[in-house]
Amino acid sequence: MTTKSDAAVAVLRTTFGYDSFRPGQREIVEAVLAGHDTVGVLPTGGGKSLCYQVPALVLPHLTLVVSPLIALMKDQTDRLLTRGVASASVNSSMPQGEINDVIFRASRGDIKLLYVAPERLESSAFRNLLRSLKLSLVAVDEAHCISEWGHDYRPSYRSIATVLAEVGRPTVLAVTATATEDVRNDICESLVMKRPVVVVRGFDRPNLTLSVESTGLKYERTTILTRAEPNTSILVYGGSRKRVESAALELQKRGVVSDYYHAGRTEQERSVVQEQFLEGKLPVLVATSAFGMGIDKADIRHVIHLDLTLTLEAYYQEAGRAGRDGLPSRCTMLYQHSDRRLMDFFISAAYPDLTTLLNVYDAICSRAGIGIGGSSSDVVLADALSLSLDLHLPAAVVDGALNVLERDGLILRTLPNGSARIVLRTSLDRFDEFTASAPPERTDVYLALRRLVASRMPGARIDFSYREFLSRNGLLAKETADVLHRLVSAQLVTFTAPHHGTGIVILGPRQSHSQLSIDVATIRSREQRARQKLETVVRYAESPTCKRNFILRYFGDPEGKGTCGRCSSCVTSTPRSELSPKATEYIQALIRAAVELSGRFGRNVLVDIVTATMSKTVTEYELFRAKSWGAMANVRRPLMMDALDEALSRQLLVRTASDFPTVGATREGRVFAEPLPPPLNIGFAKRNDVPPAVLASLVVKRAHLAARDQLQPSALVSLQALERLASDMPQQVADLRPGHHGSVDFIQRYGEEMISALDTHRMGGRYAPKIHITSDVVAVLDALDRDRTLAHVARAAQLSKVDAAAALQKALESGLSIERGALIPDSVYGIVREIVRDRPMVRLKDVRQHFDADVD
Repeated sequence: MTTKSDAAVAVLRTTFGYDSFRPGQREIVEAVLAGHDTVGVLPTGGGKSLCYQVPALVLPHLTLVVSPLIALMKDQTDRLLTRGVASASVNSSMPQGEINDVIFRASRGDIKLLYVAPERLESSAFRNLLRSLKLSLVAVDEAHCISEWGHDYRPSYRSIATVLAEVGRPTVLAVTATATEDVRNDICESLVMKRPVVVVRGFDRPNLTLSVESTGLKYERTTILTRAEPNTSILVYGGSRKRVESAALELQKRGVVSDYYHAGRTEQERSVVQEQFLEGKLPVLVATSAFGMGIDKADIRHVIHLDLTLTLEAYYQEAGRAGRDGLPSRCTMLYQHSDRRLMDFFISAAYPDLTTLLNVYDAICSRAGIGIGGSSSDVVLADALSLSLDLHLPAAVVDGALNVLERDGLILRTLPNGSARIVLRTSLDRFDEFTASAPPERTDVYLALRRLVASRMPGARIDFSYREFLSRNGLLAKETADVLHRLVSAQLVTFTAPHHGTGIVILGPRQSHSQLSIDVATIRSREQRARQKLETVVRYAESPTCKRNFILRYFGDPEGKGTCGRCSSCVTSTPRSELSPKATEYIQALIRAAVELSGRFGRNVLVDIVTATMSKTVTEYELFRAKSWGAMANVRRPLMMDALDEALSRQLLVRTASDFPTVGATREGRVFAEPLPPPLNIGFAKRNDVPPAVLASLVVKRAHLAARDQLQPSALVSLQALERLASDMPQQVADLRPGHHGSVDFIQRYGEEMISALDTHRMGGRYAPKIHITSDVVAVLDALDRDRTLAHVARAAQLSKVDAAAALQKALESGLSIERGALIPDSVYGIVREIVRDRPMVRLKDVRQHFDADVD
């Protein structure tokens, strides 16, 4: 009599063409066929899909597969159909009639595997359809998405447990490639598994050689590694878009045929590059983590990491894309201890501290011109880059703070005209079907959104004021954002507001610091966990123990016996490779610069010196006087940074351990770089002050533009950006730098007019007003906003009313054109004008008698 296990082996051979299961697959399949809830953890390329596809063809009824990406579902159903396996998927792009047809076919037993996205399970109408089906198995792919401790948490996965209870509680299989023990426990609890069988296998990939190489010359080393394996496919991962672009360029310059892939390229560009790599026409692909999900290429022979990853799960998932065909392949991490700085920076940016959050919030509110309790519907033309320069913070940190403030419903990043944009991607019937299952506390939000989208045909863009939408419908920002996230995840709508515009709107009145509802405890908890994950990756890189065993212990795979005998820790250490002539030249130039600067500056300044890069520090200290200035002017900055790191790793240079580390030469380094230049006499250079007349003209110009477009002047551009404009005196719009001279949108909309204002000061003063400007005048001009009295202006400028009035008079007498509406209402102006015309010598107190209120 044939057992289910025998039947599974037969299906494996006849349908899928394999003679035997891989490690872990048999245990998972047999547990499922025995009716046990099961968690299967297999590495990338370990054959997770077979763990539910094989049982699906043995079990009598339908297998429901919950999968996160439409592209993955389509890929798997297409492959199954070519093998003669009846399968189908349901997604938001399908009309309801087609969905009903799929469900009908499944109810007749014509389909063995049905793929759905987790968001689909949030629809009560779809769950009603599922109740009509007989299910043998529910398989949850990428199951780590259900856990808050997983690296790709998706709240929609939490709805799966509800569905299981409604469809008669069939056997459940959860599979993933990246589940540590705490994630596995969370999966079991979230899916309400009954005495689950947990199988962690297959992480030992005997065909992979894991190596960590200590080097600072990463592009040079990558070139050597890629040239050593011609006519093969090599995947190189970098930690940022800038990194992969730079790496691809350096490889191309060295004769390595390569290209790069990241989310910043157009969809067409990514598609072309991906196809070339998959078809073997592109031997080397340099990519961010955006490449790889759902990519089926079995013959990648080498995966090289230029940077650390944030988690060991992410590293092994990416490295595991090598050698899926079982043939010998390599996974190499090029590492130096300073690499963790980039990852530490990413974590700090993602989890900003409270001081940063408050400073960013205050800066936006100040730009909007509102105090505590005040509100404004104006759009502040600001972005992370422009705010970062005003606040002297990294742009990524400011961007992280904006994410938190937006998530907590305090601000909204919108289109530059202050609008949000929504597009209905499906029919209203489908929209209604999804929203029918909305929680009661979210019903008002869904109904308001339905009224909004019902006015236009599907596919039409609807631009609307998000602030007015919330106010008109009495909705809270946080709840509305949650609903929009669910609709976007279900692919029912697209919504443009977060991350796609340079406008920022403050939601609700400005709150004091004590009133702000920012969940700092959760931010800190997640930051701590992220740093622990990063520390594990660093320990993997630096540990002298077997790399394979480190991986197996981390994931809880019991298969590791002894050591692998082939990783970089197991093989005999080889002496450090000799420096190439070019690398020697680069390092010697850096050492000489460090000697000239007496070890008083950091790594960026050293590279500035040898590459002849003018920077703030170079200008302040006149470091361009150094003999080392421009020694490597024709060498790209990333190469010099790599050379500096290599010099540090070889202890030719040494870095101090302070908060602001400097770099100096060691005794060995000084010998290595002889002859050495004498130390430079370093002192502050005399700084040119911002031209006050130019600045005052720009402040007035900003006021005119703001009045014309009905915005607060400070919402257009900050005073600090205007100071940089006045100091730099750019010649044309192309010279305006985003962030430095204002936000991207400010430059696009007002750049020509600001250049025109500067041109008046470039014409030898012929058309420029003769201005004697003081700091009081600039402060008062900056404080001029609509609806502000003289008292308000004086307070904002931190002056008395008398001094503020005197500053305004000086500005007007100097020829500056100030919008009257910014100083006095037309009605008041008309009355005063009549009085003064009739009585030229009238006193101010007599003028005030003509008004009910106190008038300045």
